Amino acid sequence: MKLAPNWFLHELVHPDILDRIGDRAADFLNPNLAPTLQSIRDKFGVMVVNGMYSGKLFTSSGLRLPHGHVGAMLSSHKFGCAADCKFMGVKPIDVQSYIINNQDEFPYISRMESALVTKTWLHIETQTEKREGSIHVFNP
Repeated sequence: MKLAPNWFLHELVHPDILDRIGDRAADFLNPNLAPTLQSIRDKFGVMVVNGMYSGKLFTSSGLRLPHGHVGAMLSSHKFGCAADCKFMGVKPIDVQSYIINNQDEFPYISRMESALVTKTWLHIETQTEKREGSIHVFNP
C-alpha cells in the first residue's frame, strides 16, 4: 500500500503487524507521518525507516509491536507517530540542523531526538495538528 509518492506501508510498519492485519495497519499511523517523511526524502534523497540499511534489516524503526521489547513502553513508535530515519549520503545531524533551521517546512514534526546522541539515525515524531512553537529536541 502506497502512503506517499515514495513511501509504502511495509517501510513504516513492523512486519508482524502487517502479517496480522495487512493494509489496516495504515489506520494505526499518524496521517502526517508519511507525508512528513516524504518532505524529508524530497529534500535529502534516499532514506530508510524499516528495511535494509548498511547490511542490517530494521523492522522496528516505524510502528512497533505494542508489547514488543524494543524501545520504551510508551514509545511514540507504538502509537504510530514516530520514525527512526537512516540516510544515504547525508549525516543525520545535518538533516536535523536543516529541519531546525527551516521548521516551517515541517509543520507536523513535534519532537526529535538529538542526532548528536543517536548519531546514525534521526528520530522524528509527528502530531495530527500543525505544531505551535518550536520543535523540541531531546536526549534519548
